[in-house]
Amino acid sequence: DGEEIVLDQRQTLPIAADMVAPNYCDMPIDKYDDLGQVGVYGFMREGRRASVMLAERGCRAKCSFCSVRIFNGPKVRRREAVAVADEIENLARAYDIRHITWLDDDLLFNEERSIELFDEIASRKLDLTWDATNGLIAAAITPRLLDSMVASGCIGFNLGLESGSPEILREIHKPGTVDAYFKCKDIVSRYPELFVKGFLIIGFPHETFRMILRTVNMAVDLGLDWYPMQTLNPMPSTEIFKSMAEEGLISAVHREGRGWKAAIFSSLNQKTREDMEKAQAVGYVDLFNAVPDLDAVPTKEELDDLWFVVDYRINYGVIFAMTDSSKLQKKRLVLRDIADRITRDNPLANYFLSIVESKLGDPDESQRRKELMSEYLDRSAYWQTRFEALGL
Repeated sequence: DGEEIVLDQRQTLPIAADMVAPNYCDMPIDKYDDLGQVGVYGFMREGRRASVMLAERGCRAKCSFCSVRIFNGPKVRRREAVAVADEIENLARAYDIRHITWLDDDLLFNEERSIELFDEIASRKLDLTWDATNGLIAAAITPRLLDSMVASGCIGFNLGLESGSPEILREIHKPGTVDAYFKCKDIVSRYPELFVKGFLIIGFPHETFRMILRTVNMAVDLGLDWYPMQTLNPMPSTEIFKSMAEEGLISAVHREGRGWKAAIFSSLNQKTREDMEKAQAVGYVDLFNAVPDLDAVPTKEELDDLWFVVDYRINYGVIFAMTDSSKLQKKRLVLRDIADRITRDNPLANYFLSIVESKLGDPDESQRRKELMSEYLDRSAYWQTRFEALGL
């Protein structure tokens, strides 16, 4: 487990050009970014044309909710650094690609080989930036490795944190601890220009309100730039899916010899719910302030509301006390992306954009965002109930 297999493409491919210039079948790689954003860091790359890259397949971790090892096998298979850098250079020169989004599930599997790769990219002087969209393992980041990452063009990455509860982290076999997350934050703080996100999940089996609150408190104390968060979606064939099916926590169909085939486990999409409740909203309360027993396990219906309040506390509410201009500028970037590209008619993003713009000294933009917030709020009962519950 965790054994690395290095694929030297210079040996396995008989024609060097095939290694440097994959056959894209005349697909307009340089036009993809014009048709839809490649990756999730478009707000950080200032119009640089982007493409994706894969240096390896597989992951050392055994997270119970993840299907990577099921899909790719238990080993990590990595290409030679020179082969990867050659492909990137070809994208830059042939297609004017100036930003790379890494799709690797364990990009930092081997520190020395990772440094070799990043140093090789930096040596080409291609005027490239890059981000790591899939979650990096926080404990794998060292000062030396981060220096190499930044020198090769890194502008941001996501960390796979999942939970602030030590019990949950042990239960899901997460390769990290809360202490490791804070050590990673200390290292990352040396480069305040990096945009760092932390993946979080709520709704693990037997996870209580108190455990979820620990996740909230950890996220706020870490102070990463943003936290993409979701409720658990157990995927077929994963360890957590099987254990939840066996406990009766989800409904599943089992076929002999084929494993678990399908599950009935879904949360109502927040945007769907917003549209349904535009005219008349279901009552909403901040469950952390309303639940009498924090050691109770939330129901699936309560998880839908918890998702909202957790997202609010870790990504939005912290802005009230924020004074650091570099942090505020990064909030401005992501909130603009949310308000102007990802969502529509979103009063919450515009409300906090108004606050951020005011703190950064742009009263006109602050007023414009405030007016948009009022306009969107006036026509949505869904948002009115939430603004009232949150005291906004």
